[in-house]
Amino acid sequence: VQWDAGSPGKGYASKFSHTQEEATPGYYRVYLATPKVTAELTATARCGFHRYTFPASGQSHFILDLAHGIGNQPVEAAVHVENQTTVSGYRISDGWGGRRVVYFVMQFSRPFSSAGIQQDGLLLPGARASHGKSVKVFFGYKSTANEVVMVKVGISGTGIEVERKNLAEEIPGWDFNGVRAAAVKQWQEVFDAVQIKTFDPHIAKTFYANLYLTCLAPTLFNDVDGTYRGYDHQNHTNPGFQNYTTFSIWDIYRAEWPLLTLLQPGRINDMVQTMLTEHPQLGEHT
Repeated sequence: VQWDAGSPGKGYASKFSHTQEEATPGYYRVYLATPKVTAELTATARCGFHRYTFPASGQSHFILDLAHGIGNQPVEAAVHVENQTTVSGYRISDGWGGRRVVYFVMQFSRPFSSAGIQQDGLLLPGARASHGKSVKVFFGYKSTANEVVMVKVGISGTGIEVERKNLAEEIPGWDFNGVRAAAVKQWQEVFDAVQIKTFDPHIAKTFYANLYLTCLAPTLFNDVDGTYRGYDHQNHTNPGFQNYTTFSIWDIYRAEWPLLTLLQPGRINDMVQTMLTEHPQLGEHT
């Protein structure tokens, strides 16, 4: 059952309090009061890393929902429960920015004891794979008090096998704290590029919050071997530069482009090369 805003308390929702939440660039933590689970998130360039601390329970679960989306409606999805620790698949959606496909590989630090698949509203008893418009999967555990289960999630625009390489390259082990520290350090380098002096700490907070927002786009969009999905919906081999996407140019060209040129000059050439490559892929001609 999916959570319904009109019926709070039903479905797989959870209450939480901002007093039990921490959000910083590179790390997020929240205590989910309903299942009594602490969820922590961090990331690398192409992969996400989750850490969950469970209470003692015979019915601890994860839910993988490939149907739900905000602004991008599902068109097609597939999932394959490869074994008791690895799940792979893809999701195709349509909406803002056009049709897109995201491939994924999930690896669990501890084997799950059960798994189930729901396809287009119907449970598929005993199924290990599914393909449809609406696909959801649950993974069950019997957990002891304060038991930790970690999940590594890699995503790609080109394919499942290359995504497996991304995951092996960027998160080869299960060192959540190490990945978190690296992510926080990378963000700190962004903030250290500018020092602000002000009599009002709220002004400094606002400045750095907005500096953070300037780094949310454009976003890196290629695999560790340089392969990327082009605007022609074809996979392309390493072009010799880092490929980017989410160029909301009308929104950013007046201020963000000049700012990135000053603060992150090492990324600018790759972004320009990306746009020059996108031009013919879109069927445009000079």
